[in-house]
Amino acid sequence: MVGVIKKLQRSEGVSTGDPTELEFNAVEVVAARYTNTAGTTISGNTRIDFATKDFDSHDAVTTGASWKFTATDDGYYQVNAKLTMDGGSDWVNGDDIHLKLVKDSVLVSWLDTWESVDAATTNQAVAIAGSDIVYMDEGDEIWITCHEYAGTNPSLLTTAGMNYVSIHRIGGVTA
Repeated sequence: MVGVIKKLQRSEGVSTGDPTELEFNAVEVVAARYTNTAGTTISGNTRIDFATKDFDSHDAVTTGASWKFTATDDGYYQVNAKLTMDGGSDWVNGDDIHLKLVKDSVLVSWLDTWESVDAATTNQAVAIAGSDIVYMDEGDEIWITCHEYAGTNPSLLTTAGMNYVSIHRIGGVTA
């Protein structure tokens, strides 16, 4: 939204000079939050299907095996994600899990990494979470992947609130 206010009224005790017009730029909110309670198994590099919608202001998300958020407008977008692996996995020294942000099939950032440093860690839930800002042109797509080098094929917890992604366009910033 971009506009011009044609008339300003002065408030008692507020000095505004003598403007006749005030220009303002406002950015429409673009925001989405989705969760996963499906117990998704992580095997190799897995794109996460956050299938349950909490909100999606512009229906910008496609769910399923090819889960993605598609930018509805040019701008900077803040991406937050968290995944929690079930404690039933048997971790061994050197096992690791990576949370990644991908844009148009290109890795943007490693949001978080966890590595087991114990000889054997059993029944330990592992949480990885991160946040980043990415510039997107209208039509660009982003998604979250989890890469496991554990060989244990851990599953995500099914508890509500433990696995989520939230994305919103940041207002007032231009490229």
